[in-house]
Amino acid sequence: MTSVRILVVDDEKMIVDLATKVLTKLGFVVTGCTDGFRALEMFAADPDAFDIVVTDQSMPHLTGFELASKLLNIRPDLPIIMTTGYSDQLQDMDLSAAGICVILPKPLRISKLAEVISEMMHAEPLV
Repeated sequence: MTSVRILVVDDEKMIVDLATKVLTKLGFVVTGCTDGFRALEMFAADPDAFDIVVTDQSMPHLTGFELASKLLNIRPDLPIIMTTGYSDQLQDMDLSAAGICVILPKPLRISKLAEVISEMMHAEPLV
């Protein structure tokens, strides 16, 4: 079995660095990015290079919701986890239509993120 390849996107470098370090130690292959536009460019260049994307909602220039929508236009089957410290901002958004599978509150517990990723990647297909 190949390792799960994760793209972590958050404008806070400390969060990206911590998530990358811990998830890598747990056996995941992690690419971290602190800019939504750069993450979109990397993904568009090779959409099959990632199995899952973890993105923060509140980022300058391109929100996590906007990023998720753009990623899913490229690859509709992509699992996306959103993190946020402002869940009240998400109330008016159709998250499932944007392909967001799970929302995790901040401050982010990396152990919970790893648990959710493992569950998502080992789930049986519905078809």
